[in-house]
Amino acid sequence: MHDTTSCMQISSNLSTN
Repeated sequence: MHDTTSCMQISSNLSTN
């Protein structure tokens, strides 16, 4: 199961990169 926070964190990380 993936948490919304985790998804957001990963998305943010990819966006920042």
